[in-house]
Amino acid sequence: MLKAVQILSGLLAAVLLGFAGLYILNPLGASSLNGLSPVDTHGVTNLRVLGAPIGALGLMAAIGAVKKDPVFLAPAALYFLFTILIRVFGLIADGAHSSTIRGLVLAAVLFIVAEIAVWVFRKEQKTKNDPVAA
Repeated sequence: MLKAVQILSGLLAAVLLGFAGLYILNPLGASSLNGLSPVDTHGVTNLRVLGAPIGALGLMAAIGAVKKDPVFLAPAALYFLFTILIRVFGLIADGAHSSTIRGLVLAAVLFIVAEIAVWVFRKEQKTKNDPVAA
């Protein structure tokens, strides 16, 4: 189970790093997936900058996967939780759009993966620290 979760959290890191790379290297392509359309080169640069926090979360998730440390995966889980909440708010405030729903489903799946990894890694740490209590 631990190895499977470690692999899943590694895939989570790969997805985050892939999105970061897409925003950094191809901001117009990434933005079109979300229905965004920059007005000028300044807008393209701002879209490109979206890759920075996503890349940082991907790097943290990769460290968490290697070290089996939930502390590094918790920020990714929190990011996806907030993404879900804001997308639901968007559905209520702005109405349904295919990119919003698609993003909501993806965020929910990635949130579940991150939460499972956090839970399993936390349980593993407790077992290591106090085998009798676990």
